[in-house]
Amino acid sequence: CENLRKAMKGLGTNEDMLVRILGNRSNDQRLQIRDKYKTMFGRDLIDDIKGDTSGNFCKVLKNLLYSPVEYDCHELRRAIKGAGTDEAALIEILASRSNKRLQAINELYQKCKYSIQLSKY
Repeated sequence: CENLRKAMKGLGTNEDMLVRILGNRSNDQRLQIRDKYKTMFGRDLIDDIKGDTSGNFCKVLKNLLYSPVEYDCHELRRAIKGAGTDEAALIEILASRSNKRLQAINELYQKCKYSIQLSKY
C-alpha cells in the first residue's frame, strides 16, 4: 500500500510500480490491498488510480481491483447502459456463470442498485 501511494503521489506516476504490485498478485490479494489502502490513507485506491492514469491502462488497473462478482456487475451495467445494448456481453455473463455465481451477481446488483459503490470502480 505504501509503495502504491508513493507511485501515485506528487508529480508523475510510476506506472511500472503499479504494474509490478497489482499485476503480480492474486485477486484476493488485490482486494485486500484495496481495502487496506483505504484504511491506511483514508483514500480510495481506485479514485487515486483514476486521478493518476488514463485510457486503457486506467481501465485495466481499475478492473484488477474488482472481485469477480463486482466485475460481472460492472460489465452487466456497462452492457445495458446508454444507447443500445451489448448483447454479446450479456450472453457471455448470463450463460457462462454458475447458478451460485449468478445468484451472487443478482444479490450484489440489487443491493447496490448499481449505486456509487460499484459505479466508481
